[in-house]
Amino acid sequence: RIYIEDAQHFKSLVLTSLVSADQVIATVVRKYGVEASPDWTLFEICNDLGIERPLREWEIVTDVLSAWDSATTKNAIVMKKYAYRNTLVTSSVVGTFPKVSGPVYMESKPGRWQKRYCILRNNSLYSCKDSNRTGESLICRLTSFDVYTPLANNMRRQRAPTKYLFALRSTQNVKIFENAADHVRFFCVDKTESLYDWVIGLRLARSEATFEEFPEVFEGYSNIPAREKIALNPTADIVDPSNGEAAAAVSTLGRRRQRSK
Repeated sequence: RIYIEDAQHFKSLVLTSLVSADQVIATVVRKYGVEASPDWTLFEICNDLGIERPLREWEIVTDVLSAWDSATTKNAIVMKKYAYRNTLVTSSVVGTFPKVSGPVYMESKPGRWQKRYCILRNNSLYSCKDSNRTGESLICRLTSFDVYTPLANNMRRQRAPTKYLFALRSTQNVKIFENAADHVRFFCVDKTESLYDWVIGLRLARSEATFEEFPEVFEGYSNIPAREKIALNPTADIVDPSNGEAAAAVSTLGRRRQRSK
C-alpha cells in the first residue's frame, strides 16, 4: 500500500526489488490519475519510533521495507509533497561531502541527554567533549544509518532539552542488533537553523557515501555532478544556506534529473 498524503487514502502496487521511489511515484500518477507535481516524494513513516524520512529518488522501496520488523511494525510508505525534494535527486550528488559541526544534545538513555560537540566528517558522525575534538568517538557511519525527523504528533522527545529533534536510524533490520537501542539514536539542537544544517548535511553525506561505495545504484540515471569528478573531495566546505552562495547551491540542487532511457 502506498498512502497518498495521509493514512486514509492509499493505492495498491506490486513492488519488486528493482522498483525505485521515483518509479513508484510515476506509476501512481499515471495509473491512478493523481495530479502530477515535481514535489511528490515517498516518505518512510516509522510509527513505532515516531519518526519519518523522505526517500531519495533512486532508493529501492523493498530495501526500505526489509528493515522493518514485519511481525510488529506499524510503519507505512506515504506519498506527499516535500519542499526540499531537491536534496533527494541525483543532481544533489555533487562529489563532495558536506561538513557540519557544533554543539548537539545526544540521548544516552531514554530520558537522559548529554551535551556533546558533534562533527560530520566524510561519511561518518563523531562525538567529542569540545570543539578541540577531545575524546573523539565514532557515533555511526552513514553507509548504514540515515537521518530522520519527528512526526508532527511526536515533536517532543521525553525530557528533550529542546524541540529541534532529529534521529539517526540504522537501515538494517533491528533484529541484527543485540541492543535494540543501538538501532536508533536521538539528537536535538538549540535552533531551527542548526536543525536544518544537520538534517540536510547528514542526508547529503549519506547520498555521497552511497555514490562512492555503490555507484552501480545510480546506473540508468543522468545528471550526477559527482561523475564529472575523478574522485570525491572530502575536504570541500559545506555551503551555508544562509549566506550569499546559497542561491547558487540551491539552484544546482534544484535542477531536476533526466533519467536516461
